[in-house]
Amino acid sequence: MVEHIVVPRMLKKMLGIKTAPKSISPKIKVVGASRQKPMEGRIIKEMMNETLYLIKKNHLTTVKSFICQIKNYEKGERSRFKRSIHLKLITPAKTFNADADSYILSTAMSWALRALEKEVLRFKEKFREKEGRFKGKGRRAISTKRQLTLARLRKLNTIKARGERRRIGKVFPPKIKR
Repeated sequence: MVEHIVVPRMLKKMLGIKTAPKSISPKIKVVGASRQKPMEGRIIKEMMNETLYLIKKNHLTTVKSFICQIKNYEKGERSRFKRSIHLKLITPAKTFNADADSYILSTAMSWALRALEKEVLRFKEKFREKEGRFKGKGRRAISTKRQLTLARLRKLNTIKARGERRRIGKVFPPKIKR
């Protein structure tokens, strides 16, 4: 009997959760990966591919390109390399940027990806508030304005039903600005 090691991708597949495709998207570009270890370069591309898939699925449908720039800095007496990562997600509406740095490359990458996702989500919420149903106005202001309009229409309809002949200016005096 052969035992299989369950990895997150296999577990997601068994549960029926969609994951990013195994092939790396052509929209992903990594600058400075040649100076890293081959394993680290592959991990970076997989992390970027997974994030790009989630951003396309949940937030933005059109993405022109996703660029990652990696720089190494030699710090300290033990000659440890500090890595900085700069991510740029280009869409037709806006360009999103995120930065992070750490001594461990995967940690810096996950921090940068998390910051990029937060920025995209913030933009999506801001856009929804400006262009959505309430168009940047508060819900309370919209509802009170609507209630006033309905009350004025009801009053006007009752006056018309009684057969009174009044001018609208007398029934509804204009608002006085204070």
